[in-house]
Amino acid sequence: MVRAYNTKQKQAILTVLEESGNKCLSVKEIAEKLLKYDIKVANATIYRYLDRLTVDGLVGKIFDDNSKSGLYQYLDLDDKHWHLRCYRCGELIHMNCKQLDELTLHIKEEHDFYINNSRLVINGLCQKCSK
Repeated sequence: MVRAYNTKQKQAILTVLEESGNKCLSVKEIAEKLLKYDIKVANATIYRYLDRLTVDGLVGKIFDDNSKSGLYQYLDLDDKHWHLRCYRCGELIHMNCKQLDELTLHIKEEHDFYINNSRLVINGLCQKCSK
């Protein structure tokens, strides 16, 4: 039997993500925030814990096309939202919208397909880049 350890480092990473709310963070940003808590963690360790937290459903991972790396966000299981990403500047916008809930329901009922809102990203141009 494999035992999951809840280490100080793992808890600190989860705390950093929780405190960031809807903001997605890169591994570099997580490492910088950990240093503010006087916790030094190697990037490989951060990646390892993020992988575990993602599998456990506590953290969501979104791929950033600009840097080809992942962005991570604490998943509040009661807060289902979609993401809009500008393909030009990389801005990530969190979107809570009742119409999206209706679309999700339509897709489920009419197409027998279940959408994972926590991982959904719609790519386009933000207002700033569209001008």
